[in-house]
Formats: sequence, structure tokens, C-alpha cells
Amino acid sequence: MSKRQETIDIFGGKLSGIGIAGKAEKKEPASKAGQYYRKTYLLTQELIERIKQVADNHKVGHSELVRWALQTILDEVENDERQIPIAVEKKCVIETD
Repeated sequence: MSKRQETIDIFGGKLSGIGIAGKAEKKEPASKAGQYYRKTYLLTQELIERIKQVADNHKVGHSELVRWALQTILDEVENDERQIPIAVEKKCVIETD
């Protein structure tokens, strides 16, 4: 008799499916997609369009360009080659009882 079994997909998400309890086999990912994880960040429409344009002009994938750009800027920040332009703002709030 089959029982409902929770498994993990290649991106780390949980899947519910039909399977025999204890018989789940761990398979290697069919592609390099298994080494990446989906994460959502908020971007402006202008930035999204710039990413598309640059990626298309260089004939690379949009996600590939974003990964490369993030890796490059993070390396520069960590190596003190670039500073993050941080501004401190004072915010006043009303206290309530």
C-alpha cells in the first residue's frame, strides 16, 4: 500500500507525493540547476530591464549575469576595493502605551 510521503526537491523545497514509505531514493540532479537555490529579491523595473538588456547583448542568461554581478560586487566589498554607500537616518517614533 502506498503512503503519502514528503520529499525534498532539488532546490531544497518540500514536495508531497505518493510513494512507498522508506523506499525514497536520493537521485543526483539531472542538470546544474541542482546546485542553485531560488531566492527572491525586490528589484525596480528599471534594474530588471537593464539586466535583460545586458544579458541579451552578451548572449548570457539573466540569472547567470545576476549571479556573476553579485559575486563580483561582494568580492570587491569583502576585499575593501569598494565601499557600500551607507547613510544613517534618524527616525523618531511615537511611543504608545
